Amino acid sequence: MFRMSEEAIDQIGNFRRIIKGSLISIVITILLLVIYSVLLTYTNIAESTIPIVTLAITGISILAGSQIARK
Repeated sequence: MFRMSEEAIDQIGNFRRIIKGSLISIVITILLLVIYSVLLTYTNIAESTIPIVTLAITGISILAGSQIARK
């Protein structure tokens, strides 16, 4: 019977955490961008805010995903 080493088990766990963090980061990004796009469509928010808000949303998503992957 084949037994996995502790190192291999740790690597699988790390891989799962990275995938989980990445997926959550993508979901957060999509949700926040959809909310922002609805706000842009139905309010008088200036289009000049797009680069700043997009950068902030990306930063928040990366931070959240990396914190989840770290645990």
